[in-house]
Amino acid sequence: MTASAWDSLSLRVQLRRLRRLGRTALTSFGVQDTGLTLLRHEANTTFRVETVAGRFLLRINRPNVHTPETIESEVWKRLPPELAAIAKEFQRKFFPKV
Repeated sequence: MTASAWDSLSLRVQLRRLRRLGRTALTSFGVQDTGLTLLRHEANTTFRVETVAGRFLLRINRPNVHTPETIESEVWKRLPPELAAIAKEFQRKFFPKV
């Protein structure tokens, strides 16, 4: 989907698709959420994730806005080591270096 096609979707449709994408990503890492609450939807979309193990944030970046390197410098270095390891595995899986 092109950026202009995405921008033409209603906010409700965008959020529904992003919520589904977030749940798919969480499931692929073995995280079963019990709640996904929208916190912010602008250039990036951030959800609070409730799990049986606790709460954390899920940030979904818009394509072509950030590189994996800028995301890493902005977010992952601030994470506790165990979450940073999950984030880096996600990067290796979905954003392999070319």
